[in-house]
Order: sequence, then structure tokens, then C-alpha cells
Amino acid sequence: MVGRAYRQQQRPYVLDEYVANNYAVLKRNPHYYGQAAKEPVVRVNFITSIPP
Repeated sequence: MVGRAYRQQQRPYVLDEYVANNYAVLKRNPHYYGQAAKEPVVRVNFITSIPP
């Protein structure tokens, strides 16, 4: 089994905030071993309905 700390190193962003069916905020992972993410914070808005 792979440890949590190792899995965190594999992701350029980590989840900082989440509001169900609304949005998520991702922040740059300081423990990522690859090239640093370009943006320090990314907000992802969820569209919960399709307009007519």
C-alpha cells in the first residue's frame, strides 16, 4: 500500500476547499516533485444544470 505522503507528491495541486455542486478550490502543492504548477490557486466552478 502506498502512503498518503507519497501520493500527495504525485499531484501538482491539492484540494483546498470544496462546496458540493458549486465549486472547488485547488492550491499549488508545495511537496510536488515535478515542475511547479503555473497558477498558485485554481477555482473550478461546477455547472449543475443545462440551460434550455
